[in-house]
Amino acid sequence: MTFKHNFAVGDNCNFGGNGDAYPCTVVRVTPTKVITQDASYDCVKSASNYGADDAVFTYNDNPNGRIRTFTVRKNGRVIEQGSNGWGFLNHHWLFKQNPSF
Repeated sequence: MTFKHNFAVGDNCNFGGNGDAYPCTVVRVTPTKVITQDASYDCVKSASNYGADDAVFTYNDNPNGRIRTFTVRKNGRVIEQGSNGWGFLNHHWLFKQNPSF
């Protein structure tokens, strides 16, 4: 069985949940899985104050980054394998941490 998703090799993406997001790059795609590798990020402008969402980051592919496997669910969500729904995959590079945790 195959499920619909719209990720392709080379796509910049991010995974996370609860307000956190971490950048990664798609390195392999099958009809039921999306394999990513963590990207690197550097802060070039710090947030203006605690909890502000205006920090600026640069992103780069990281050939030594952790490999993660995401499975495509029947509802179309792409969730990190082995998680209970945390760790969903989104398009575009993004680093963000929720300071309330």
